[in-house]
Amino acid sequence: MAGPLAKGLPVPVLGQERDNPDKDFVFLTVNHPEDVKSRKNQRSIRSRVMRDIGRSRRTRKKCPVQVIFSLQETTLAYDRLTLTIHDECIPNSLASWPFPVELDWRSRELVHFMNSESDYVYRPFRTVWFSMALTDAGAFKLAMANASMFLAQSKDPEKFRYENCSETLEYYGQCLRLVIKQLEDPDDCLGEGVINAILGLICHDLYVGTWDRWTAHITGLRLIYKRRGGFQCLHPNLSLFASWFDVLGCAIYDKRPYFSTDISHPEPVLTEIKPLLLQNMKELVQTSAELIPVANALERIASLAQFINVNSADPNFWSKEDDMDPLRLMGPILHILLSMPRLETDIQNIDSISYLREMTRLAMLIIMAIVKRAYSFSFNELGLLDKKFSYLLSTYSTLFETFFQDIQLWSILTIVALLPQSKNRNLYITQARRQMSLLGIISANTALEKARGMIWIDAIAGATLDQSLSHEIDARIVTDILSLR
Repeated sequence: MAGPLAKGLPVPVLGQERDNPDKDFVFLTVNHPEDVKSRKNQRSIRSRVMRDIGRSRRTRKKCPVQVIFSLQETTLAYDRLTLTIHDECIPNSLASWPFPVELDWRSRELVHFMNSESDYVYRPFRTVWFSMALTDAGAFKLAMANASMFLAQSKDPEKFRYENCSETLEYYGQCLRLVIKQLEDPDDCLGEGVINAILGLICHDLYVGTWDRWTAHITGLRLIYKRRGGFQCLHPNLSLFASWFDVLGCAIYDKRPYFSTDISHPEPVLTEIKPLLLQNMKELVQTSAELIPVANALERIASLAQFINVNSADPNFWSKEDDMDPLRLMGPILHILLSMPRLETDIQNIDSISYLREMTRLAMLIIMAIVKRAYSFSFNELGLLDKKFSYLLSTYSTLFETFFQDIQLWSILTIVALLPQSKNRNLYITQARRQMSLLGIISANTALEKARGMIWIDAIAGATLDQSLSHEIDARIVTDILSLR
């Protein structure tokens, strides 16, 4: 052991420099093993070790770290909990209903939201619509689209954008696919279920203002109506809603209704007509057959005014969710008004009948727009109607100012009372004053009392004489008198 081996037993120890092989080894002898503890050799060993550790860190490939999430038990537990909660939250009035589709947890959540929201948010015909939705899978999907939209709105009303509401659009698409499938089925294409679903689509499009879709769906509904020969033997609400959505959408642009006749089967008017109005209605009918629709509309709007004046003291009058009376009263009026001939703006030579018909038609449409807004059926047609009414007065009023003066005064004062912020207010007050002068009326109070003797809805135009309005009209009279001196 002390021979050549003892002289130089090579013990491989990590060296310092890779390019100098001689320095990769430190030679120790058996006779002097304590040399391994010398400062020089220890430094060499540490240097080599640290160098290779560093190289290892730089060159070693990292194996991908796999993170596996196992959510099966958690998800199942959540689903069971959610289903239990929403089973309990679905109201007793709905729990026994046979839902047209199997409800997942999200559907139950949306049903619960629709039910609980009714405690603090007014939505017209909520229960009526939901009961209709439960009769058809497509209609139910549309109800889910509405619920998800309202839920998203409630969470962030400032940032809500319909086009970004993916869940609503997905439910809407599911409804549309089911409707298309039904329309391709000879047994279902004319059934109550597909009609319910299409009515839901029409209502949804009205709410969000997607008019191209609304036009397509109301046109399709009209075709179904024609192929069926009417909506006989179906729930009466279907005809009522079909007619209502027709006139509600057409009123936005003052268009003729898609249904040429009022399919809601309006009830006869049983209201006691005020003497001044009755006298003018008789004269309208006697003057021309073209003015008969005007008389009919005046009669029905007088009935609406009486209904509102008698019942609007009830604090809940404007927010009874399932009250169908507004549709029954307003729908026929709108259908008559929208079905009348329009006054073409490029025609210079018109007659007194066309002028009076258009004046009263526009005045009554403005009344209806304000009433709809009070009932939360609000759409932005007032700007268009205001523009048309002001054009009519500024262009033709001096030609026919003595024709049915009571009706003209009533029409103008109604607009003055209902549109206080109109940019055409000076024109309207000037024309009101002119009609007063022709009728020999000096006081604005007298003129307003005369208008109230025709048709006046207290809840929207004022239950008592508006003294500020009277002063405004009277001040204009004084100004005109002074200007003549």
